[in-house]
Amino acid sequence: MNKFVLYFDLFLSFISIGNASTYEWRPTESALKKFPMKIVKGHLYYPNGKSIYIPSKSIIDNGWGEVGSVHVVGEDKKPVPNKLEILWFSFTENQFYEGTFELPYEKLKKMFKEGIPNEKDTYPYFVVGVAPGGGLSLWLAGSGNVVEVANFKAKKVDQNWSVVVKNKKISRLEYIKIMLEDSLGMEGLENLNKNGVPKDYFDKIIQKRRCKLNVIGASPVKISTKLFNGESMSFEDLTPLESSSDRGILKEIKFEFNIC
Repeated sequence: MNKFVLYFDLFLSFISIGNASTYEWRPTESALKKFPMKIVKGHLYYPNGKSIYIPSKSIIDNGWGEVGSVHVVGEDKKPVPNKLEILWFSFTENQFYEGTFELPYEKLKKMFKEGIPNEKDTYPYFVVGVAPGGGLSLWLAGSGNVVEVANFKAKKVDQNWSVVVKNKKISRLEYIKIMLEDSLGMEGLENLNKNGVPKDYFDKIIQKRRCKLNVIGASPVKISTKLFNGESMSFEDLTPLESSSDRGILKEIKFEFNIC
């Protein structure tokens, strides 16, 4: 009887894994412009314990919520991830950050299943954004839409500098200065040295507000928006912006009209 129960439990386990929903998506990285970062290592884990790595080692300052590097690794269709482990370096702060986070698994499953609004496809990109102060944001992105999944805060940690640069002929401060000059330019570097990194910058850009937008005159045929929290949306009427739910603060809006 004991053997039968053991075999039966294993059989159910294999069925559960085999029936898990999978989707075609790839991880990518993001960082704010003028706040260059470098992901040292990062992995998105699936419920079965396996994982896929987040692109790392490159300097990132591509823009908040923007798709960065895309590596073609692993199976095309992957399970929905439920955990994230990450370590990165913030050049403007000369600081490492690290954290392990449980992801909103049920929310992610729903988003992948429903797919991109008004599109037949699901989200092809899982974007991981790292910010000053240990800020961490996650989005699903595709077809001009970027939707926020969750926000977290990582902890400051000390790490051997060799995980960023193994060349001992250049010092840590020299390397940081070179990277900052390349990302910010001399004027931007002077401003950073003078004013430092804005306090609580991450907390400010992820704030939510209720939005009400009125358009007087011709009705737009397409509306495109960018929000400070990295989200982007495209839609054909104002309904999404008139929702009672809070959204990120509006950063940019574009209207397209038919002129008769």
